Parts: sequence; C-alpha cells; structure tokens
Amino acid sequence: MDYKRDLGVIDQGFAQIEKSHLPSVTNALWAEDEKQLELLLQGISELPNVSSVFIRQDNATRISVNKTDTKYAKRKSWAVDYRFNRTKYHLGELIVVMDMSGVYGYLADKVVVTLLTQGAKTFIVSLIIFTLVHLLVTRHLNHLAYAMSHVNMSTPEEFKLDRKKSKDDEINRLVIEFNAMMAALSKSFADLKKQKQSVQNANKLKGEFLANISMEVKTPMNGLLGMTHLLSETKLDHRQHSYVNVIQKSAFNMLELLNSVLDFSKIEQSKLAIDQHIFDVHELVNEVFQESEFKALEKDLRLLTYVDPAINHYLVGDSVRLKQVLSNLVAKAIKYSERGEISLTVDAEVTAGLSELTFSVRDSGKGIDEQTLAKINQSKVKRNKLNHRSGLGLTISQNLVSLMGGKLFINSKVGLGTDIRFTLGLPNSSVIENNLNDDSLLINKRVLILDNRMFLARYLGELFADFQMQVTHVQDAELALDYMLGDDLRQASFDFVLISYQELDDQLVSFYDKINRHRFNRPATLIVFGDDINDSEMSKALNIGYNNVWQLPKHPKDIKADLIHQINTNRYPVTTDTSSLTVLIADDAPISQRVLSAILTKRGDKVLIANNGEEVIDLWQQHKHEIDIILMDCTMPRMSGYEAAQKIRMSEPADILGVPIIAVTASDREDEYNYCKSFGIDEVLFKPFLPVELLDVLSQFKTRIEQHHALNNLKN
Repeated sequence: MDYKRDLGVIDQGFAQIEKSHLPSVTNALWAEDEKQLELLLQGISELPNVSSVFIRQDNATRISVNKTDTKYAKRKSWAVDYRFNRTKYHLGELIVVMDMSGVYGYLADKVVVTLLTQGAKTFIVSLIIFTLVHLLVTRHLNHLAYAMSHVNMSTPEEFKLDRKKSKDDEINRLVIEFNAMMAALSKSFADLKKQKQSVQNANKLKGEFLANISMEVKTPMNGLLGMTHLLSETKLDHRQHSYVNVIQKSAFNMLELLNSVLDFSKIEQSKLAIDQHIFDVHELVNEVFQESEFKALEKDLRLLTYVDPAINHYLVGDSVRLKQVLSNLVAKAIKYSERGEISLTVDAEVTAGLSELTFSVRDSGKGIDEQTLAKINQSKVKRNKLNHRSGLGLTISQNLVSLMGGKLFINSKVGLGTDIRFTLGLPNSSVIENNLNDDSLLINKRVLILDNRMFLARYLGELFADFQMQVTHVQDAELALDYMLGDDLRQASFDFVLISYQELDDQLVSFYDKINRHRFNRPATLIVFGDDINDSEMSKALNIGYNNVWQLPKHPKDIKADLIHQINTNRYPVTTDTSSLTVLIADDAPISQRVLSAILTKRGDKVLIANNGEEVIDLWQQHKHEIDIILMDCTMPRMSGYEAAQKIRMSEPADILGVPIIAVTASDREDEYNYCKSFGIDEVLFKPFLPVELLDVLSQFKTRIEQHHALNNLKN
C-alpha cells in the first residue's frame, strides 16, 4: 500500500506540472523569453522529487535544469503547442524526470523487513515442529536404533519407550514388533549356540576317543613291532622267517590304517598342514614303485611307471603327502586287481615357472559300476563296500589332493578296470636340472642372523646372498624368537639360525631352552659364531646343544662346507651307538618295559624299571649318580611322567644341564612335544617306534651323557 501511495504522489506531481506550469512555459516559449523560461524551469525543478527538466526543440535540448543524477527515475513529456488565429504551432517538448530512489529504497527496506519477519516466523514454527517431532518420534527412534546396535544376543533386554503414558501408535507398535523379533532371534541364537556346543563337544569327544584308541593301540603295536624286530635278528629257519615277515607286514598295515584314521580326523578338523619343499618327482615315483613292487609280484601283477621326461626333476610341493596319495592309490589298485598290470604315470604341461602334473593310477581289476562311481565323484559317499574300491584310504587321498590344490577324478567301467587321476600344479624349482651338486643344496635356504654388530652380520649376510640363500637379520633375541615362531606357523621355518656369542653370552642356555620349548615343523640348525671364542666357550655352546660353533674370520669355503655338511646330516642322519649306559625305564605297561629292556640289554646297557612316577623318584634318589638317561612314559598311575620329570628337574642344580629325559608316549596331541618341554623333558619319542629310532634318539645325547659321566666322576 505504501508503494502505491508513493507512486500516486509522483503522478500528482506530474499532474500539477501539467496544469500549473505547462501553460506558462508555452507562453514564455512563444514569446521567446529566455529568462522567463529559465525561471519557470527552475521553479519546476524545485518541486518535490523532480530530478531534471528539459525543453527540446527540433530534437535538440534548448534549455535544461539538472538538479541530481538518479539511477531510478520516472520520465514524462508534454508537447508544447500554441494556438494563434486558429492555427496550432508546435514549439517543442517539455520533459520532466522524477527521482524514484526514495520510492524504491523504501520498497527494498520493506521487502527486507518482510523477509526477516517471515523468516523468523518460519524458523520459530519449524523449531516448534522439530521439537514436537523429536519428543514424539525421533528420540524414540534414536533410542531404538541405539538398542539395536548394542543388543546382546546372549541376554537381550526388552526395549521400553520413555513415555509417561502408553499410547497405541506406530512407534509403540514398532517397539512391540522389535521386542518380538529380538525374542525370536534370542531363542534362535540360544538354539544355535547349543547346537554349536553340541557339535564341538561331539568333535572333542571324537578327538579324545581317537586319541585314547590311538594310545591304547600304539602301546601293544610298539611291543609287536619291537619284539618282531628283535625276533627277526635271532637264528630262525626259512619258515620262521616267513612267519615273522607276515607278522611285521601285518603290524605295519595295522599302523598304516591307524595313521590313516588319525589323518582323516585331522583333515576333518582342518589341522593337517601342507609342507612345501623342494623334491625330486622322478625319485618319488621310483620310491613308490620300489615299495609297491613286491606286493604286486606276490599277486603276479606287473607294475609299470612312466614319468614324462619334460617334467623338471625338482619341484616345490609336499612330497610326503604326495607319496602318501600315490602309495595309497597303488596299494588299492593292487588289492582289487587279480591279473594284468598296474600303471603309474605322470604327464605334464610344463611352462617356465610351473608344471601342471597329471598323475594316473590304472589297474585291470573288476571296475566300479556307474551308480557307485557317480556317488564317489560327487563326494556323497563316506563309506562303501570294499568291492566298490572306496573307503577311508580313498577319502583321505581325495582330501589330501584337495589340500595340495588339486582335483581327483575316477573313471571306471565294470570288467575293464579303474583309472584314478588327479591334477596338481607345482612350481618348478630353481635348482639346475640333472646337475644338483652340493652347492645347490643351499639355494633358497633361509637363514636368521642374531647380532647387534653390523659388521659381522653384513659380512655373513652378503656371503649367504652369494650362496643364493634368503637372509634375515635381527638385533634382539626376543625378536629372533618371534621371527622363528611366526615363520614356523606359516610353514616357512628357518633352516639355519646364527647366534652371536657376544650377543647372548650368559643367555645361551636360556635362549636354547626357549627354542626347545616349541616343537618346530622343521627345527633349524643352531650355529653360534663370534670373533673371539675360546675353547671352553666353544665346548660350553656345544654341550648346551647348539649344532656348531664358528670362530670368525672363517674361509667362505669352510662356511659353505659346514652348511652343506649340516644339510646332508639332517637329510641322512647317522646313527651312533651309545654303549654301556644305565637307563631308567619308567612305564606301567609290561609289554613296553620288555621291549625297551630287550633293545637296551641287547647292546649292553644296564636297565632300571619303574612302574609309576613315585618309583621313578625313588630310583632317581638312589641311583642319581649312575643313571645316564631316563625313558619316561607320561601317563603312569599314582604320579604321571610329567610330574616326575618336573620333580627331578627341581632337585637338580641350576648351574648344570641335568640328566637327559626322553618321553616315550603314544599321545597324538598336537602340542604334546611343547607340553613335555614345559616339564623339563628334553625329547619325545612317539610310539610305535623301531629299535633304530630309539638308538638314534639316544645318540643325540651322547655329549650330554659324557658330560654327566664326568660330573659324576668328579663328585665321586
């Protein structure tokens, strides 16, 4: 309204000029009175809101009065006409410009005020609406969202709205449905937890059952193997020798079946690891042939093998598990074939870095019908009848091939035999083909150097790099242990660990004990090195158990020779007899006592027998200066072998290495080795074992036993 009023004032001004001033301007212009015109125009310019006044004649400005320049203006013009003797004369044009700045400025101020007023009203209304929405809806949804994100399925709590009065609205219904959903989920979660616990308990019971069965079977198996071995070394005629051979073969077959059951259990529990290492695939096939040939000849079967000559001799994979699969398949083929031949072939597509191998074991047996074959290939049959050529061995083979990254297939027709194939992609080794000299044994061997002095560590690191070995350098003993344990868990153990004598010095014993607390998949060769090691310090390190001591500087050829010698020693261990020992045998099983006693007394050792842990302690107290080594069964009545070993260690002086204690156990626990170590047991011999394995273990403690003898002689 104010804007229209202001526009009306402008229009009134124009009307006043037209009515009051235009006639005077016309007369003055007709009379050509310049002074009068100027006075008239000056008077018009003094009127309110007038900005400028013009008189134009013949398209040119004759007189003008400009009071102010304005951006916003309203302009109006009038024709100046004079009538004389009924004739109209056009004298010019009067133009008046009105200043509109005040009008528009007021209008702008009005708009700003209006906007601010309306904005404030809108904000207040929005705030009120937001507050109401928050109080009535949003805060309840936020509380519900928080409850959903922090829900505990084990003990869910019922969600309640923060309201003084209950209302039957959408929010309340949402909460009711949420609580119902949580109750259902909680029940399902509890049921699932019970089922999971039930499955875990069943698996645990199955594992414990297999472990107990294994322990119960392995002890008499140990007696069977030990006694038949001892019997085979006595004077027997040809028939008796054949009987002993049958017993031995049956015992080994029984042991193989037992190990298969345990392997199957480990596969089911995903505890079976694959050990990647370099091996000769041609030699592996030859070993399978040699071990299986006699069984084939017994049934007048011809065993043939073929390995594609294009296949690299040396590949990277798990040769132990691969050999287990091939031996198993060949044994199955021999078992179910009555005539003809059995072939083991290996074909491949060889590239620069990989060999895609196809292993095939083909027989001329009865074959498998199509229905059973389809079930086997689909892995839907867990157990089949023997004449269907499946069972535990084939199941294990399928799983082992899968663990190694391959696939196993069975092709068969009734009456035409069976062809079992599996594929494996194995990396080619960098070892030079057909020229594997001793130097190549060092290629890709992993070395861990513990030394805080960079000079020696750099020297050894560069030397080992020249040998194409992989070197890791650390400056802290605890970090070295972390590296060893971490890499061992990844199945990538170090081959050599070099320890600076100056770095550990008086910690050599504790560092060695820490290493021995863990049962590494591939124990590293431990070498102590230094640039100032005397004879007594060298003897100290060797007596502790370190494999070698290097006095630096040492010629690179000698270092290489030592490394190669250690590798060959580990690959082809030499058994050294340790004679005239006094051995304490602790075992509650009479058969084990007899086997151990027979093996030891045959080589001239003196034997003491204990039936339980308490008797071990008593005999140890009586003959501690005579006993050279203890063979300890861990699961004895009254006092276990673990506790007995711990008590012996506690009674020994802390400054010397005590009597060697070897656990002789049938346990199949994964952590049995480390568990025994935690009680002070030095080594673990798992049942069943052959006499040569026992003698090998005894030979490992030759230096320790000699030290124990010397200490006893000094005390006597």
